[in-house]
Amino acid sequence: MTLSKPLRGLLAATCAAFSLAAVADPVSYSFTGTVGWDQADRGYRTFSGSFGFDSAATNTINDPSGSTGSYTGSGPAWSLSLAFDGGALLNFDSQVFVNVSNNLGGQDTLGLLAIGSGGTVSATLYDFSAALFSSAGLPLRDGGYTLADFDWADFWWEDDAGLLQGQLASLACTLGCTSGGGTEPGDPTDPGDGGTPGHTVPEPGSLVLATTALALLLRRRRRG
Repeated sequence: MTLSKPLRGLLAATCAAFSLAAVADPVSYSFTGTVGWDQADRGYRTFSGSFGFDSAATNTINDPSGSTGSYTGSGPAWSLSLAFDGGALLNFDSQVFVNVSNNLGGQDTLGLLAIGSGGTVSATLYDFSAALFSSAGLPLRDGGYTLADFDWADFWWEDDAGLLQGQLASLACTLGCTSGGGTEPGDPTDPGDGGTPGHTVPEPGSLVLATTALALLLRRRRRG
């Protein structure tokens, strides 16, 4: 059976809707910081890097109180890179974890942990007022979060040479910074767009309507 052009278009649109329903936008942040103490006395003064996660990841902690969440996954969305004094990047993309707590012990926290062949990176950002997060879900807010949203942010890096400790100096969302996954490409009103269109997840009702319309058109085509 040869489909007419309108039917081919509707079929393509329906398939695209289903594919988008299974794809979530990655969320990425960049950060900078200063070194406070280095066990190996390597002379590092600053560090910088970025991290990313999948906003559709599921909580791996079965916490009845709903106050803690831990998220991890595989693929390009899950990554962390780190450089000292503007030097070579260390990439951690094999094991990356994002941990969230909502009013746990009277504070909200966002934690990062990355484990790779180069060592282990961890950072924790604290909101001592426990007013930043409303759940233990992945932290998503239009415009993303900045360091000003937190009261304290510590940083740790450990490799074979020893432990290094520091503090974050900046935090900025660079991708997926809107709860809807972005606006049009290059939209200057979207701080996290970066010229990349977002993948908005369709509502179930719209998928049902699209597939129903396709089925009705195909049935009429066969009868004709």
